[in-house]
Amino acid sequence: MIAEENDEWSMKLGHANFTIQPEPYVPEVFDLVACRQLRANWDLARCNYTKHLVRTGEHYGNRSNTYELTQLKWKATEATWKKNNDITIDKTVKSSSDPFATMEHRKMVDSGNGNIMTKIPSLNDMRNGSKFPQMGDEDIVGPMVQVAAQLQRSPSKKTKILKFFTGKFPAGLGKS
Repeated sequence: MIAEENDEWSMKLGHANFTIQPEPYVPEVFDLVACRQLRANWDLARCNYTKHLVRTGEHYGNRSNTYELTQLKWKATEATWKKNNDITIDKTVKSSSDPFATMEHRKMVDSGNGNIMTKIPSLNDMRNGSKFPQMGDEDIVGPMVQVAAQLQRSPSKKTKILKFFTGKFPAGLGKS
């Protein structure tokens, strides 16, 4: 796709110019569903930008001019998303006397959006000089348990034979 002639970012970034999908938009209908969809698309765009930024860092370096310009372009795109989000919320509130009328009530687990609040232990929650926080360590199971079992091997045949002979003969035998 050929960029617009007056696109400032294509002039600055050149071949490193990018477009993050989905692009900012203002919905045609203003209700809670549209607000949620806009927010979900904004979050998806943030995720896609993060992936792009990582690739840019790998190819150009984290201190390169291209990396900094990529961040500046996203800052402008993020501002557009915020402006569109504010417009959508304002028009949703103004379009209905009860903006919550169209809201579907579901359990948080069934919502499918994965935004369930969880308690994350603080790194400052160290007790008894432990290297790791108190909460959360007890839930680690799986491959680590299997690896630990494999590391506790039985002694080799050579070690067993040497141990057998050193136990049968006195310690000073054969030394003059």
